[in-house]
Amino acid sequence: MKNKTIRRKVYLTFPGPKTKEAIICDMYDRCKVRFNIRSASVDDHVGLIALELTGTEPQLKKAFAY
Repeated sequence: MKNKTIRRKVYLTFPGPKTKEAIICDMYDRCKVRFNIRSASVDDHVGLIALELTGTEPQLKKAFAY
């Protein structure tokens, strides 16, 4: 069933320059995957974020590729 809504927990690491970009919001705009920020730690050198993503399998695949 491709239209079934599923949830996935993901952990992302961003290098310093990327920590100032709206990557997660851009992912939502492109993929329409809902996100819930479970935890985050960001400074000028690295960004660590734990997300819960919710969407259909095709949406999540697109988000992971992004």
